[in-house]
Amino acid sequence: RSRQGTRWNRWVATKDTTQSGDGVIDQLQESFLVRQIQQAVAGGAQVIVFQIDSPGGYLSASFALSEAIMNLEQHKVRTIAYVPREAISGAAIVALGCDEIIMHPTAKIGDAGPIQMTQGMFERAPEKVLSMMLVMMADLATRKHRPVALCKAMADRSAKVFEVTHRDNGRIWYMNETEIQESGGEWVIGRQLPETNGELLFTANGERAHKLKLADSPVHDISELKVRLGLPASAELKPIAMTWVDSLVYGLNSPFMTVVLVCAGVILIYLELHLMTGLLGILSVLCFSLFFWSRALGGTAGWLEVVLFVLGAGCLALEFFVIPGFGVFGVSGILLVLASLVLACQAWSF
Repeated sequence: RSRQGTRWNRWVATKDTTQSGDGVIDQLQESFLVRQIQQAVAGGAQVIVFQIDSPGGYLSASFALSEAIMNLEQHKVRTIAYVPREAISGAAIVALGCDEIIMHPTAKIGDAGPIQMTQGMFERAPEKVLSMMLVMMADLATRKHRPVALCKAMADRSAKVFEVTHRDNGRIWYMNETEIQESGGEWVIGRQLPETNGELLFTANGERAHKLKLADSPVHDISELKVRLGLPASAELKPIAMTWVDSLVYGLNSPFMTVVLVCAGVILIYLELHLMTGLLGILSVLCFSLFFWSRALGGTAGWLEVVLFVLGAGCLALEFFVIPGFGVFGVSGILLVLASLVLACQAWSF
């Protein structure tokens, strides 16, 4: 579809139109969406709309996805976050990476404080994680021309943000005390925002986010969104559909299929060593190839895991076919193979 020479050919969603089930942003969903972004750019898209309706997810995946969206500036691609209900925690980070944020009046954005699970319970992440996150939030806000103090207040509940007025032109903005002091009197301090009272992480609805210059004026539905984007009422925004390859990757990354592939690969190679048919060895290689391929596309495996697995398999082959007995090569091979499988299954996130 085109309007005044602009191609509107991608509608990307982080929930409901993917098969992640709960809208949580993890490495698997990040990898899927990054691939869709790359395909959109390769197809000549000039505008990409992200429908974000998510309670958040892994911080590393959220920041990586947000960075991928911000880097679309290099391709002169306009990015828009549409939030019909909520963009909380990691989802707020993704939305902040877009050029524009358009929300429903009652939709929520914010509450991006880092947490971690310890002994089965959630607790606040260490200060070093928060410090790093605040730097990244400030970068997001600066690059997209939003109030830095408000974006940092999403992650730091102790932050206090004030409405300030420019002494020369009367412009309204929002800063913390440090920013006001560093301005050298350029900004006149006003009232403290009630959402930043030192007790809760900053969260705002669509109306409030617009007033605080975090988001554009809200819309009530897709029809109003199309009007805002300059699309005719007859234009249809179609969600990106998952291909059979994407569905296969999601399926193979499930815990059940992970166990099936690994166990089948081990059993088949064990039978091959006793029966020497050749076919069982090929099937075992196929199982492990599918395992590493799906993990690579899922964002949890790379060349390191593959190299470790090949080295481990080579050590085991030497132990079985060249060096009699069971010694250093056998133990090393087992450890290398186990390490590769564990690393490939683990999402190293914060």
